[in-house]
Amino acid sequence: MGGAHLNRPAGGQMIDTDGDGIPDLEQAAAHASGNSGDSGDSSLFKSAVSFLKTQAQKKGDDDDDDIDEEKAVEAHDRAYNQKQGSSLDAKSMGTAAALQAFKQFSQGGGSNEPKPTEDNKSKLIGMAMAQAAKLFDSSGGASGGQKQDAVNSAGSMVMKLLMKQKLQQMTGGGGGGSSGGGLGGLASMIGK
Repeated sequence: MGGAHLNRPAGGQMIDTDGDGIPDLEQAAAHASGNSGDSGDSSLFKSAVSFLKTQAQKKGDDDDDDIDEEKAVEAHDRAYNQKQGSSLDAKSMGTAAALQAFKQFSQGGGSNEPKPTEDNKSKLIGMAMAQAAKLFDSSGGASGGQKQDAVNSAGSMVMKLLMKQKLQQMTGGGGGGSSGGGLGGLASMIGK
């Protein structure tokens, strides 16, 4: 699976040295390829990474960082609890997959607030993208949109959630109520 890019010296990786909050997306693509089984090939995730990089760079232009948590939780419920993924469009499917990745990640971490280290962020984005590819296949496709849209949407949702968490940490908000609890709040909403 061409592991050369994993062995690159740290200088060649997009580790968040400039403090812009963008995780190492190349690593995320590698995690996604390793986690998606037959559902995703590396080109699917590489395209998603290009999309996320572009989105991250123009983030200041359009303020589309708001997350409709209710809609997200509803999409997750339909996809994973009711097994009605095929009724979702690709973008909603990606959102559902992102929440599923957060759920697995937070359960694996032993606390419901994932530690946002650089490596973990990359892993989480990778998990979400792989999850989206798997969900798309297991649902037999989406009601609208392509698999690439689902994967892009999953990565994008994770980036938004990570930014939201970072802002709350900086402002001291997100005490734990589900309204402003950031990742912990979302994790508890989907943990039902």
